[in-house]
Amino acid sequence: MKSMQCAVEKFVKAKENGLCLIDMPTGAGKTYLTRKIIGEFIRGEILDNVKTIIYLTPQKKNIDDIFNDVKKDFYDNDSLFYSNVLRIYANYENVLEKFLCLYDQMPLSIQKRQSCRDLKKQIELYKDLEQRNIPKDILDSTLAEIRKHYEVAFRRDLSEELSKIARTKREKKLNLTIKNISG
Repeated sequence: MKSMQCAVEKFVKAKENGLCLIDMPTGAGKTYLTRKIIGEFIRGEILDNVKTIIYLTPQKKNIDDIFNDVKKDFYDNDSLFYSNVLRIYANYENVLEKFLCLYDQMPLSIQKRQSCRDLKKQIELYKDLEQRNIPKDILDSTLAEIRKHYEVAFRRDLSEELSKIARTKREKKLNLTIKNISG
């Protein structure tokens, strides 16, 4: 497993933009390896040139597995874990559940996006309607609007903002390299 971890680390370091896709067969140890790399990264033991690791998976179970396994590795330092790890599920129910709690932790560039403000407003409206025991069909239509329009627009903008951050980091690195060469 150590040789696979070294190969993945080299692959990540070699990527100019830091983005990589690790696609291996079932049982190859992707989840185990990812957990190990994330834990070592948080501790500052590896990938010191990488600012952020974003782990995406279509399976909620994998997100929970990674989150809980990495958290176990930090039993002695909960604050280090929680200050470096944010778990966001891909489905709208979890957006409803977590978005308002996480809003203040989002970068300002994301909070300023119209889609973010709209989604926040719609979730607040939905939660307010829910508290007032509004008929189920009204709640369902509000929820459908969040799921089909507001959450989709927010994810699109979030992806765009993350791309800007990655591009900005790459540009800064390129400018630094150019200054070192010309200076």
